[in-house]
Amino acid sequence: MTTAEGVVLVIVLVVCLVWDALLIYQIRRGETFAFSSQTYEQPRGRSRKTEPTPFWLAIGMQALVANGAILYLLYFLSTSMAK
Repeated sequence: MTTAEGVVLVIVLVVCLVWDALLIYQIRRGETFAFSSQTYEQPRGRSRKTEPTPFWLAIGMQALVANGAILYLLYFLSTSMAK
């Protein structure tokens, strides 16, 4: 593994761990962060009390992306160290 690959691995790992910390914060708060890709649309978060299914789907999708990236990094690290 080169130095550049190692730096990228560390940066992505830190970002994914921060993302996981934000997921825990959202779960404890009971509401997801409000994002909107539309200019004229009011962003709204999903509440665990009023919309439990969309809330848990949003949390699950975010968890899959963050933890999938960590698993991919571990796979990449194990294959690059075997060489």
